[in-house]
Amino acid sequence: MAFLGRFFRWWSKNLDERPYTTQILTNGPLWASADAICQKFAEKREEIDWARTARMGAYGYFVAGPLFSWWYTYLERIAAPVLWKRGMMPYIALKIGLDQLVFEPPYLLAFFGIMNISEGKSWEDYKTTIKTEYAHTFALDCAVWPAAQYLNFRYVPTRFHALYVNAISLGWASFLSFVAHRGDANSTQKIKAVASTETVTSTSEK
Repeated sequence: MAFLGRFFRWWSKNLDERPYTTQILTNGPLWASADAICQKFAEKREEIDWARTARMGAYGYFVAGPLFSWWYTYLERIAAPVLWKRGMMPYIALKIGLDQLVFEPPYLLAFFGIMNISEGKSWEDYKTTIKTEYAHTFALDCAVWPAAQYLNFRYVPTRFHALYVNAISLGWASFLSFVAHRGDANSTQKIKAVASTETVTSTSEK
């Protein structure tokens, strides 16, 4: 516990002095860890696809980290006058509404697109993913994040908003990784099943 306390104080100091850099560097390991957790426990893979985990880590470093850092700073700047003029609840409602209805829909489209490009998939693959996965992913997003963000905007200091989102995102990023690679997991299982069948057939023929 003493180590965790020292680490948090060190992290908080760096967040004050270098907020964007600190939050960006936090996101890479978080997204990589989320993907590894997804592969091990959700997909129950025997071996982790480390190339895929590296891609998710890169997404955390170069997309999610900078984007979240910028967005929550910008969101606070937009909403702060509402807090001063109308009070806490309109302020929170505005932030949740903008986050959920303005930021999140295009963000999910971008996430699936970037994953599609990083894995060398086609435009048709992307359209299929959006058609089959986008609506229910956004629906679940609406079920999870407004409540989580209410707690964030109501009780968490502004400078820790992105950190709070990152903590919740460990589970959410695992889910997004699962959705983004659902077809890959199914294909892998089918290949294993076919290979197993061929092995059994070959053995019986002998």
